[in-house]
Amino acid sequence: MARVEEVGAGRLVVSSLVDGTVHELKAGDRMAERLDLAYAINVHIAQGVTTDHGMLALRSSERRLLSERSFLVALTRIADKVALIVDDGRAVERGVSRNAGNKTSALETIGKAGTGTMIRMPETSPATDTAVERYARLFLAVEQQAIDGRPTSTAQERELGAAAAALDRVRVNGAEDLQIVLDRELGSPGTVWNDLGRLTQAWLQEGQIRTDRGAYAERFVADWKAVMADSMAAMTNRSEAIVERRQERLETRILSETTLERALDRGLPERQLQIDELKSGGPPRERNFSIEI
Repeated sequence: MARVEEVGAGRLVVSSLVDGTVHELKAGDRMAERLDLAYAINVHIAQGVTTDHGMLALRSSERRLLSERSFLVALTRIADKVALIVDDGRAVERGVSRNAGNKTSALETIGKAGTGTMIRMPETSPATDTAVERYARLFLAVEQQAIDGRPTSTAQERELGAAAAALDRVRVNGAEDLQIVLDRELGSPGTVWNDLGRLTQAWLQEGQIRTDRGAYAERFVADWKAVMADSMAAMTNRSEAIVERRQERLETRILSETTLERALDRGLPERQLQIDELKSGGPPRERNFSIEI
């Protein structure tokens, strides 16, 4: 891809959009005959590209190409001014809104895929309550120290690790799910949970949610939105530190489960715009949208 820099007598000057290399094409150069093909690229090729101005050409009859995912990718490639060129505005809008554009496996396509990985749910018992209570107590103590700026001792880290391993033996992902519950329900690590039975039930429910990947992703997006809202409302250094710790754990989950990031992109389209602004290194800019039919 290249930008036309100069058109003069007997020559054409273009610069590469990839590395900035300047090329001069003389009259009669056969490469010049192919330049008219370079002004348009498809959405797949456009990923990772950012330009100031652009046009999106969408045809309502191309239903498989009209999807929320593709439209968002195309839209976020353009920083300042974008023109939508469509044959039927309402039909294109319906096509984009009805098709999320998520990739599916062959089994999902024919409707024979399961809803998620089955996780054995333990029965509620004194041993389970003890494992939950032990990890919650140690986790909150370590969080309290971190927020206060006090270092965690090696003995504490070892004890917390042992408690996490014990909870994971009770159920797969047991420790992480309890972290999720504590972050969501308590908010502040200084809060005391007086109802151990309720805590255990919330932890078991989180495990059930994990077996439904769609519901699990929706819950993650809701948690992310809650953290963002708390971040905006934070008034003290301490409350900001609490929110930052919660956000760090959410970001860690994204790194280990890429489906969660895709869920965020669907649930928070503005997040992708913010990422693009950060990548460009400049301040947020007003975007000029126009539609031509």
